[in-house]
Amino acid sequence: RQSFWRVAAVAALLFAVPVVLTGALVEVIGVDRELTGVGLTVALSALAVAGFLRLFGAVVFAGFLDEAVGRQYLFGEPERFVEVIRRLPWMRLLVADVLLGLGTAIGFTLLVVPGIAVYALFGLVGPVMVQERLGLAPAFRRTYRLSRPALRLVVALVVIPVAFEHALHEVLAA
Repeated sequence: RQSFWRVAAVAALLFAVPVVLTGALVEVIGVDRELTGVGLTVALSALAVAGFLRLFGAVVFAGFLDEAVGRQYLFGEPERFVEVIRRLPWMRLLVADVLLGLGTAIGFTLLVVPGIAVYALFGLVGPVMVQERLGLAPAFRRTYRLSRPALRLVVALVVIPVAFEHALHEVLAA
């Protein structure tokens, strides 16, 4: 509750802005087939920015939440956004996000259950990596050890809300 607006602003930046921007740019480029020069450069640059922001998926957002909100909860004072951003292990979070996405996608192509299992067992890798200051492989191992005994809880608090968010995104995008 104490960080609602801060969390909402970062969520909007990382999730809503890229979706809206991508949709608008695809529409503009599709409608204006004669787009050239500066207009095309601006449109393609904005599309690249939107794609870059989309890379900062759920794992990076969860890591940000853990660092910003957790620190405020534990120490009582909010930190500036820039300070939180500087402290995050961006490259490891991005790689973890890509690996989690690939593992989940491969699991879904095999059957639905393996994809859900991968996400349930490793979906909290971002907060684990940030909170415990772990490298990539140790963070995945630790996440597995934490998630496995609490699988029902992880499914209820992580998998189902993320599935709902994805379903909502598909409905709104259609």
